[in-house]
Amino acid sequence: MKFHFANKEVMYEWEEFQGPKELAELGLTIVHPVYINPNKGSKEELRLAHQVTAWNSYSPWAKEHLKIVLADDGGPVAVHDVLNRPSLSKRLGGLDVAVYRIQKDLKYNTPGALNLGISQARTPWVMIMDSDCLLSAESLERLLHFRPTAQFKAIYLFHRSRVTNDPTLKEVTRPLGCTFLFEKAMFEQIHGFDEDFTGEWSGGYGHFDDHFLRKAVRAHYRRTIPMGIVVTEYMQDLVGRVERNHMDHHDINKRLWYAKENDQSLERKNILRFEFVRTR
Repeated sequence: MKFHFANKEVMYEWEEFQGPKELAELGLTIVHPVYINPNKGSKEELRLAHQVTAWNSYSPWAKEHLKIVLADDGGPVAVHDVLNRPSLSKRLGGLDVAVYRIQKDLKYNTPGALNLGISQARTPWVMIMDSDCLLSAESLERLLHFRPTAQFKAIYLFHRSRVTNDPTLKEVTRPLGCTFLFEKAMFEQIHGFDEDFTGEWSGGYGHFDDHFLRKAVRAHYRRTIPMGIVVTEYMQDLVGRVERNHMDHHDINKRLWYAKENDQSLERKNILRFEFVRTR
């Protein structure tokens, strides 16, 4: 099946032949980058509340077999302060949630936040999702019972379902960007997300996920879609104006991505270019 992804037509393979062990047995961590700045119209606190609501719906078995890492991207409001509010903290029972905070607010530092969260994961398998994406209880159960293939190296992508009241944000069928499942060993092999795409240094925004995926493919990981596992993209409470302003910076990072595609000597292997601390 073909999808149009990041200006390139590529082939994705459906997962048909699963391996011998489920993710629940192998070990899984879900990593979310989170940036909270209510002064700029961000709805991240509400997004985090949606996450906690979803986590609270998980079965005791699912909570026992899942770890969550939140990578706090250094925003004005600390993630652990939000989680410690009684309305949220009382709903975290039985779930392993760790929070790491970047100590400097670097512009558009999602690549760094992802590198931080993944590097701190203590399981062989990691799934990354944007903060506006979540797994329903049903989807998580299916994910934990999923058995990654042993026949080839794979990086998994997922279909999405949107929850939105904005008619300009149409339903989409292609796989969701920046939502991948992979072995942590792959992350280490390809040296994670290239932090050159951080706006603090590039002046741009985005395309770090496209670049990460291409590095995985160059390392012979095959893009694969697990059947029946859908990620919910919870866009109902987003401020469209704020999100679309980010698009003004996409062309800068697109040019950077193309440059690195054409000249791999431009690849950078140094990650975690900042100080951080564990806050939960």
